[in-house]
Amino acid sequence: MADTLLAERVDTPAPAPASRRHALVPILSALPWVLVIGALLVVWSRGSVPVPDLARFSAYWVLALVLPGTLVHRALRGSRGNLPEDLGYGAATGLLLEIAAWALAAATGQQSLLRWWPLPVLVAFAAVPGLRRHWRVGERRRLPIAWHWGMGAALLVVLAWGYTQWRMVALPPVYGGYYQDVLYHLGLVQELTRAMPFELPHVAGEALRYHYLSDAHIASGSMITGIAPTMVLMRLWLVPVVGTAVILAAGLARDLSGAVWAGPVAALTAFTGAAVTLGSPVGVSGEMPLSYASPSQTYVLVPLLLLAGLIIDAARGRALGPAWPLVPALGLVCAGAKSSALPPLIAGLGLTAVVFWWRKRQVPRPALVALACLVAAMALGFRLRGLHAARAGVGVAALRRPVRRDPRAG
Repeated sequence: MADTLLAERVDTPAPAPASRRHALVPILSALPWVLVIGALLVVWSRGSVPVPDLARFSAYWVLALVLPGTLVHRALRGSRGNLPEDLGYGAATGLLLEIAAWALAAATGQQSLLRWWPLPVLVAFAAVPGLRRHWRVGERRRLPIAWHWGMGAALLVVLAWGYTQWRMVALPPVYGGYYQDVLYHLGLVQELTRAMPFELPHVAGEALRYHYLSDAHIASGSMITGIAPTMVLMRLWLVPVVGTAVILAAGLARDLSGAVWAGPVAALTAFTGAAVTLGSPVGVSGEMPLSYASPSQTYVLVPLLLLAGLIIDAARGRALGPAWPLVPALGLVCAGAKSSALPPLIAGLGLTAVVFWWRKRQVPRPALVALACLVAAMALGFRLRGLHAARAGVGVAALRRPVRRDPRAG
């Protein structure tokens, strides 16, 4: 017996070094994401966010945004082949679904039911046999370990930026002043927790005309979690949304270039670089293309990047299939979140269609259909921001008009 055991022990080959390295790949790939999540929780706690609010908001993001959004995105566009990108694109889709649920709740006065909107989605994907496969990552297309660590570095930079913003803005009640836009958006968030039609919270009886869908997301987060709107606006909502945009930017860069390394590089430079102004009388400000005081500017990055990926596929002649409804839906959300988001995308898509026709003498039908969807979405967006834009135009005209001194003035 001893000889037999010894023989088996001797004959059993030792694990190959390659096998050990292969076993470490999942751990090394997951480690940067664990570090980012841990750092986010620590930074939130240092930003005076109570532990119960941390737990509720984290559960809200996972269960009410990321999970249903990932299932729907996989059903409409398929899996990206890896979990981080699936969850990032799923979070973006979840934000889109949340806006639709919020609009329905606000139109019917059923805001108390808003927190249950993910339930029908989860039940459908659990009950329908053809949808159950979307609970898993599709055909695996693993990304290298360096990609995961590069994305972790980009997300940590964004997290550090968010923490510097929080440190400059204390939570109320506090003695001191706030930047006026922060208080303006806080009023909008409070107003958007009520039923339609909305009124300008600062002027009684006047209809609200503004690109307010970023505030609708913050209001939804407050209503679903029960966390105070001031806490959601000034602490909680910003970094998860920007982190989602970082993942979308990396995915878009990888799709455009075909190079895996382009994703982390594009994500890092896109959110840390400054705009280049050639021959402009206005110099480079040196600021990141993110704004704590302008939720609309930051929030719109998510639907805009998700929409850009769809538009690029349509311009390249790739079939969108069941993902086509996302184009007008995302276009409308972009128009309702930031009035300046769609015009550059529409101009670029129109130019692409013209160049395609000029070079190949073929009508780019998918691109034209997408262009029509975006133009229609922008037109509908005027109902949200028409009065705001008109007032802005009057203000600019007043600034350009020469000032004439009244001879009667002393």
